[in-house]
Amino acid sequence: MNAEENKKIEITKVLSPRLGFRDSAKDFFHMINQLPADTIEIDFTDVKFMSRSFAHEYIQQKKKSRKTILESNISENVRAMFQAVKKSIRNPHKLRVKPSKIITLS
Repeated sequence: MNAEENKKIEITKVLSPRLGFRDSAKDFFHMINQLPADTIEIDFTDVKFMSRSFAHEYIQQKKKSRKTILESNISENVRAMFQAVKKSIRNPHKLRVKPSKIITLS
């Protein structure tokens, strides 16, 4: 394979071991989309924390990208966050308030 076809990026070296901000995910994908490689492997080694907002934006940006994005070395915590966000995207549930009796305290 040509070197231009594949690229591996260690996300902690580009961003941080703590992935917290939505804008960081946007900036990260802006950088990825500028690369000449068609397939990008994102290595999650040493990621200590990933916020729900980062995970959500990462997933949204990945869907928009024309690159083939692969993830490797994902910890259980990061995997669980990705799964939680994907589940909420598939089944968005609205808070429904059921009418209830009004109790007056005196």
